[in-house]
Amino acid sequence: MTESPCLFDRILDGSAPAHTVLDEATVAGFLDVRPVFKGHTLVVPRTHVETVADLGRGVLGELMEAGRRVAAAQRTALGCTGTLFALNDIVSQSVPHVHLHVVPRTRGDGLRGFMWPRTKYADEAEAAATASSIRRALDAVTSTPQQPEEQVAPDQVLVRDALPVDTARLAQLLAGGTLRAVEDPSDPAAYEPALAEILAAGNATILVAEVGGRVMGMCQLIWFRHLQERGGLCAELESVHVDAAMRSHGVGGILVEAAVSRAEALGCYRIQLTSHRSRVDARRFYERHGFEPSHVGFKRYLP
Repeated sequence: MTESPCLFDRILDGSAPAHTVLDEATVAGFLDVRPVFKGHTLVVPRTHVETVADLGRGVLGELMEAGRRVAAAQRTALGCTGTLFALNDIVSQSVPHVHLHVVPRTRGDGLRGFMWPRTKYADEAEAAATASSIRRALDAVTSTPQQPEEQVAPDQVLVRDALPVDTARLAQLLAGGTLRAVEDPSDPAAYEPALAEILAAGNATILVAEVGGRVMGMCQLIWFRHLQERGGLCAELESVHVDAAMRSHGVGGILVEAAVSRAEALGCYRIQLTSHRSRVDARRFYERHGFEPSHVGFKRYLP
């Protein structure tokens, strides 16, 4: 068999090395060896196609959809806040195989237009760890159903307390939504004792939102006694995460309102939460549900 002259074809057939983050039937993704920023991923069709004009019907859409999921995974795995998508066609196309650049961005990262300063990984171990982190986050995004076109009706969403059997799915949701690359859905056993302790504590629960029998959202509700407000109960909302396929389709709103109703039933005088300042959409979401950005929040992660 004659070896293909195309580097990407050789990567796809396994004859050339690459740090893979996405491996699917029609598309694949792997780290750029000279990344603009670490985590810079190339998404390519498995079929050798040199120009966009030659792509088969629907393949460009598959390429962009894969790019969307990689971008979501980068934000989870790397803590970036934005994305640059780029696709060179013939001009400046260093490898004659259609490829979509998915570049993680943060404010003040120094990138101006398409002047791409290049960097490098410290070593193969760092590149492998970066690919693995994105791959784990991408698994959580990829394993979910396709995004529906309309709002989910309230009667299609079941909000209930989490059960031990939900642990693996909760780990996936955490990995798909957190800004810190510390969650590992490949090891759900690490989360089992924590869930058991939360459910047994008597002042907290994990609420989950089921759609079609599958857990698609979660939040942690904690209630505790204040000395203020004449010894009133206060509720705290934490870890509000909705599967990427269900965001902006009403599931999060139903889940949060269920948490508010639970706090009211407990007799809480207030329910509070914090949201990272980079989550602009989340802040708008909470404001729509009656939360006011009235305080400045502070967090300190301990060693």
